[in-house]
Amino acid sequence: MPRLHWIDLATNSSCNRENSLSMIEVELDGKIYVFTGSSWIGKQDRIAPPVATVGRLNSVIRKQLDIEDSSITNPDKLVRLAKRAREAGQITRAIVLLRRATAIRPNHPGTATMLSSVLRQAKRPSDALAATERLATSEYTPLLTSRAAALCDLERWDEAFRLVRRVIVLSNGRTDAEALNVRSRIKAHAPEWFKEQF
Repeated sequence: MPRLHWIDLATNSSCNRENSLSMIEVELDGKIYVFTGSSWIGKQDRIAPPVATVGRLNSVIRKQLDIEDSSITNPDKLVRLAKRAREAGQITRAIVLLRRATAIRPNHPGTATMLSSVLRQAKRPSDALAATERLATSEYTPLLTSRAAALCDLERWDEAFRLVRRVIVLSNGRTDAEALNVRSRIKAHAPEWFKEQF
């Protein structure tokens, strides 16, 4: 039976998975493997395991993580775990965690923004828009920027243009890089919207 536990990178000892500087260690078929956040390696030989073993290792952690994740009800913890899952390339898990967090705290713009961003990363821009629809009238510019990016993904340039223009106005000239990126995408694909003053 595979064993899974968390290792604190600072002390190289077992820890609670809430530690933000931890990695996953799994013993499978008498060998210990470490998940680095993006890939598996053998703990002793530092060699990547065969694809079939990677599949088994992923299955082990997926089942264990599902069990542990389902017991968490604090939205802040869910968001922290979603961030770590996203960084580890566990996009589906991040979406599940963020959906649970938004169900608990539906009007939190930061959580909705992160969910929108992860859904866009999963190539689901329509879902990203739906996830933020409840807060579409907010003045939280990261959320509005994420919505504008999803509109760009859907090639709804006119709506994206109006929304990113609103972000720029709300930002009082201190527009972040993502909003400028969205603006550049619109300009590249629908330059006709830039005939009027931006």
